[in-house]
Amino acid sequence: MGWPSEDILSGDPSSLRFKRASAFYIYNTLVDKINRGSVAIQDRISKSNVSDRLSRIRRAIDVRAVINPLLVGMHRMSLSFNSDVVGNSDIQKIQTNLDCVDALHQGMVLLRDGSMVPGFGCDVFYENESDLDNKIKSLLEYVPNASLNDLLPHDDLFGVNTESNLRKLRSYAGGLRKGIRAIMEQLINDPMIRFSEISTNTGMTRSSAKKLYGELLSSGAIRFEPVMNGERIGDDTVTIVILKVPDNEKERVESDLLTKSMLGKRYITKRTHLKDRLEYMCWTNDYYDNLDLTKEIMDIADGFDPKLVLFERTFFNKESSLRLLKK
Repeated sequence: MGWPSEDILSGDPSSLRFKRASAFYIYNTLVDKINRGSVAIQDRISKSNVSDRLSRIRRAIDVRAVINPLLVGMHRMSLSFNSDVVGNSDIQKIQTNLDCVDALHQGMVLLRDGSMVPGFGCDVFYENESDLDNKIKSLLEYVPNASLNDLLPHDDLFGVNTESNLRKLRSYAGGLRKGIRAIMEQLINDPMIRFSEISTNTGMTRSSAKKLYGELLSSGAIRFEPVMNGERIGDDTVTIVILKVPDNEKERVESDLLTKSMLGKRYITKRTHLKDRLEYMCWTNDYYDNLDLTKEIMDIADGFDPKLVLFERTFFNKESSLRLLKK
């Protein structure tokens, strides 16, 4: 469900750059993988079948536009905190007073003994280490019962250095080109917006909007990823699996996890742009199913400190990304 993939940079982007994460695109992708034998699907695949299932998933999952902060000389970090339950008033304080917070995630961490402790995570923009320290202190001021648990640095959104590509999106003065900024603002507000609507809202032609959109994707400036909005997918729950894995070990560990545990058939998406981390969003049946998943992952990757988080909800702060574009 994440789009675009790394393929858009490693191959010819001309056939990929204008594709959208739509039912039609997903259907064609599945058919291609089935024909090549790379996936085996028992249920009948049809356009209406895919559309129906995608609609059900979207009732529980939002599509989020994630911008590459390197575009404006910034960085992104995911922070995880142990805390008591964070209330709506705490969240309101954070979102109102801290414009660096891109998103806030709530959940319950499942411990090895089967007990659970509440916690939350934040995705923040920052300029340097000193700036990051100040932002962590500010967060702890608004949630005084919290303690910092882990820092998850973000790599380039595509796992490769795209600085030369990002430079093409800037004007000679160093800021973002006017048309690029306008397109990104539209996509942040509505990641699934149609090109015709972008054209109407910005005053540019549909062909110009489509061309700029293609430049954004192929440059590594923006991507779209699914994030749970707090509802369940049917009767299932959502679990986040996080492991501390050195980048040079990721391929081997991931292969073992996806072939030797239920994670291979359960994960909805994964975050590839975290340094020395593997992170998966997957579905589970219930608490006891999570215990079984924990045991399987521990048997395979206990040395990589796996953690399971029973997801509750995510709060977005679109204004944070919009402000970033104006830097």
